[in-house]
Amino acid sequence: MSYINFENVGAFLRKCNGTTLRYDQACLEILTKEKISFWSQYEECEGCMLLETANLPATGSVILDTLSPVEYAIRNGNGEICNGTFAFREFGQYSINLTAGDKGPMPTHDDSRARCSIPSNPHRCGHSTLHGYHLVHSERDRKEDCRGETILQGFLQEDDELGSGPRILTQEVASAFTQTRSRLRSLDIFRGLCIALMIFVNAGGGGYGIFSHSVWNGLTVADVVYPWFAFAMGEALVLSLNARLRASLPRSAALCQVCVTLTVAAPGCPAGYMGPGGLHMSKYNVNLQNCTGGIAGYVDRLILGPSHLHKRGSFSAMYATSVPHDPEGLMGILSGVLVVQAGAHATRIMLSYNHARARILRWLFWSIVFGITGGALCDFSKNGGPIPVNKNLWSLSYCLVTAGMAFFLQAVLYFVVDLKTKWGGRPLYYAGEWRG
Repeated sequence: MSYINFENVGAFLRKCNGTTLRYDQACLEILTKEKISFWSQYEECEGCMLLETANLPATGSVILDTLSPVEYAIRNGNGEICNGTFAFREFGQYSINLTAGDKGPMPTHDDSRARCSIPSNPHRCGHSTLHGYHLVHSERDRKEDCRGETILQGFLQEDDELGSGPRILTQEVASAFTQTRSRLRSLDIFRGLCIALMIFVNAGGGGYGIFSHSVWNGLTVADVVYPWFAFAMGEALVLSLNARLRASLPRSAALCQVCVTLTVAAPGCPAGYMGPGGLHMSKYNVNLQNCTGGIAGYVDRLILGPSHLHKRGSFSAMYATSVPHDPEGLMGILSGVLVVQAGAHATRIMLSYNHARARILRWLFWSIVFGITGGALCDFSKNGGPIPVNKNLWSLSYCLVTAGMAFFLQAVLYFVVDLKTKWGGRPLYYAGEWRG
């Protein structure tokens, strides 16, 4: 009865049948005396049918990625031997013994998971963590008055690094602000952070999955780089353009993109489809092979042509797509304008208010508004809601969430760097320093 139990025989090993494991990989050895086939699919591939991963004439090993739980099935000439779902761990060495015991009822999914490196007493760990939280919280309470007074004094300091002119910026006084304005270091550091992350992600991110783009829906560190840079670009536009152009950025482009995406159907695809196509929903006998990106992907292929589009997205291998899709397509630009507009608004707040408290509170306010609105559109989940968070489509929820994160980060950097002068920003400051 234990023939399908997983056993981690040692995560300190880095080899799998002669092959060295890379980051986010695990080794699964299947012990068998007969010819079997191993079928699998990652839970990340939403609604995808199982595919044959390996065909083993006898005992052999299979290398699996660990970024997502794996749905699996093992079959022989007579049919299916066993199936289930399991979350493998990085560099783990696992084995399934098909030769031991009678082939009786298969253990439940929870039983299989519990036999592999799960804490023996999770409830005790939970209580310890909660107890630690109360201790820290009590310590914070004792220091609250002192810290609150210090922060309040910091908020009340008059910030004059942008001059002491009128609060509301008009065309007539714009030149006066430009002449008296000194550099705001947090803006350069924010821009430098975006550039540093961009270089690191493009260089492979050390091989770690968190620095790789999401397969389709979802959000990783790599996914926030581009919108944050667009946010920084919006901040710079307000500082560099003359006053009569500062309010001319379009605000309705994102709404146009949403209306077209939700109401117009690509040929052979359902209206409102925003999925990756390929194997998506193939488990339910739904054919969406040529629907990658929905109407947004169709518009790009129609206007730009397939030869001008990106063909190696992170989703293409997972979903076995057959048509190209560019994550920075034409319709994505429409919603991307919203992020630029958010950055421009952040700088308008900075130019219109001289008090640090007024600036920070407004940045935090818009951070909350953008974050909650974006979360509501995706139902605060990865694949839920009418508009999921999706970098490949620059969906409205994706733009709102990333812009909200940028507002919050700008407020934190301004408080730490410009107001409290606790950090000079090196070396990020040098990467983002801009002379206009």
